[in-house]
Amino acid sequence: MFEFDYLITCDGGSRGNGATNRGYGSYVLSTRDGQKQTVRLGLGTATNNEAEYLTLIVALKDLSGRIQRAAKSPSAYSLLIHTDSQLVVGQAST
Repeated sequence: MFEFDYLITCDGGSRGNGATNRGYGSYVLSTRDGQKQTVRLGLGTATNNEAEYLTLIVALKDLSGRIQRAAKSPSAYSLLIHTDSQLVVGQAST
């Protein structure tokens, strides 16, 4: 399937303007053996950029929690993240 243990594909966005922004996001958590789970999020008030970051943070916490509940260490696994946000990619890869 792919060379990493896990793949997170995530995206976030916002509808509205100013205080009425409604942030949303979703991510797909995929395992090397082909298992996938899609999670959709309502994020409350958030800009597009905030929604992108919040979605990634929720996905990372979800994956870390799953690994820890299996009595394993997250540092023992490799992860690839796909996102269309240049801002997130630019800051997360430095």
